[in-house]
Amino acid sequence: MFLVDPNGITASSQAIGLSRYGDLGNLAFSPQGDRLLFTSYNGIIALFDFDRCSGTISNQVIIDQQNTDVGYVGACFSPNGQRIYVSTNNEESILYQYDLTAPIIRYTQLPLDTNRECLYSGGLLRLAPDGKVYWTSAWSNGQQFNYPYQDTMYHPVNTHLSVINDPDALGTACNYVRFGHYLGGKRTYWGLPNNPDYSLGPVAGSICDSLTTNVTAPPLQEAALHLFYHPDWKQLFVNASGIKGTQGQLQLYSATGALLHTEPASIQPPYYTRQLDLSDLAQGVYILVLQTTTERLSGRFVKP
Repeated sequence: MFLVDPNGITASSQAIGLSRYGDLGNLAFSPQGDRLLFTSYNGIIALFDFDRCSGTISNQVIIDQQNTDVGYVGACFSPNGQRIYVSTNNEESILYQYDLTAPIIRYTQLPLDTNRECLYSGGLLRLAPDGKVYWTSAWSNGQQFNYPYQDTMYHPVNTHLSVINDPDALGTACNYVRFGHYLGGKRTYWGLPNNPDYSLGPVAGSICDSLTTNVTAPPLQEAALHLFYHPDWKQLFVNASGIKGTQGQLQLYSATGALLHTEPASIQPPYYTRQLDLSDLAQGVYILVLQTTTERLSGRFVKP
């Protein structure tokens, strides 16, 4: 754990929790930044409180502790931090949901899916910027080593991500869809990227979120909106700078002026960033508008 403050970068160590051999597993922070979820390939699921100012981990809750090698690998929180999702990587890979609001969390274990398409297919879980949880998997035909994939090794297991569309909801209401997101001919393994959570705001009244330095503030910039569409990922990257407003609306229009999408924009002045999935949109020219309490920015982009 590293603490970054005006004095520099300080490394600290802390021993807490169960001790097991091996280092395969996962660490996931809640979107609120106050909890840490730990999974181990050796059968451990543990939940901790996390102080993001001091980096201190405390109040361990053991959700599961298997004596056999249950291969817990994937772990992530729902957007509201009240549910967790855990996946295994064994001969059959299982996706579980747990309810953190229950008195005894382990009793709320709900299997959402059991993947028997191939052995040891289950990979990591990630909460994406669109508020959905994605589960990756790797494919093996049982005859050839699957890294790197042979040209013939295409299967729904490795050409799709499974999706939890409403991860805040309990049980089957979370709207889990196996292989619900097609990757456009690309293939997956067990991993997913570790993307920083740029939407994590400051803690009200927190000392560590109110640090001062001797660095002179740069001159104010005029508000600007920058758009970049990635044709392979079908994602639009939205970046704005020089913004003064703290709340607003993000709106997507067709070239003819039809409103296609709108959502609230939570801004940390002077910057705003957002990643939009546009895989369902047809080819064409589109207009994006960021309207805040003090400015209105717009830009055009082309989906080829």
